[in-house]
Amino acid sequence: MLDIIEKGGVARSKVVSSLYECAVGLLVSLWECRHDAALVALRGSAKFWPTLTSPLLLEGGWSLRAVTGVMKVVTMEIYYTDVK
Repeated sequence: MLDIIEKGGVARSKVVSSLYECAVGLLVSLWECRHDAALVALRGSAKFWPTLTSPLLLEGGWSLRAVTGVMKVVTMEIYYTDVK
């Protein structure tokens, strides 16, 4: 899944964009259902957050669904993270 997200942040073909949307949708589901084992693995990847959020910094080419999914993941992470 990380490979799909990473490639989605670089390439903008229709197929890659569709795969990226699906991968982001899966991530939203993981965060909404609080699948801790998967979340720990994803958070442990050094490339995860920069790769996931990189399309937010690029102009155009990304669907509203993909951008909304990324924002949902980021906001849920902020909400559920225990800040001390």
